[in-house]
Amino acid sequence: MPACVQCQEYSKKHELVAAMVARFFPDSTTSLQGKEIKKLFRRADKAVPGLLDEMKPSLKQKSRISEFQKKEPNAAHVLNLGGPLVNASLDIFAIKMTCALHYGMTKNIIPIDGAISIRVFSNVDALNGEIPHALINVLGSENTLKQGTWSVSNQFSYSYAITDTKAYGVYFSTFRRSFAVLGLVWDNINIVPIGEGMKTFTPHTTGEFRRIR
Repeated sequence: MPACVQCQEYSKKHELVAAMVARFFPDSTTSLQGKEIKKLFRRADKAVPGLLDEMKPSLKQKSRISEFQKKEPNAAHVLNLGGPLVNASLDIFAIKMTCALHYGMTKNIIPIDGAISIRVFSNVDALNGEIPHALINVLGSENTLKQGTWSVSNQFSYSYAITDTKAYGVYFSTFRRSFAVLGLVWDNINIVPIGEGMKTFTPHTTGEFRRIR
């Protein structure tokens, strides 16, 4: 995603974690893919020490694999995405992704007195029906990155809706069948509603985002 040098430097390790999480499902189908994923896991754990230990599932989480397989027969393993390290990285990635989509659709940068709300959904959330389809269904058609006949629709897709004034936008992006990001952008922090499960941030003068709820 295009960004200033400061933002890229700040977010690169978190993007690495997001890239790793995106490879969780579906499983690799070749030995080369398997080697690439293991290398990605090692790089992410080096960038964020303790990440892989944190993601080890509890016995209770492991016991639910048969439950998930009834809804998704190809499910083979479970991983824990509830820890603070992986959540912090996915939140920062979600903020950057939503900012990039908002700028791409409106050419507007979120102002200092604006706000962004995000929520990251795992594929378990999807299996449990926790993704707000009533909201997502009113967004436009799915888009992806294309260049000629080349497309990454099986890896990344997004849909969105923006107001005529381009002051408000809703963005939903999916990454393979591993996780998804819902992002909402406002140019006025005073009109931001409280959304269930959403985390809301406002831009800080340092170029980072500060959580306000």
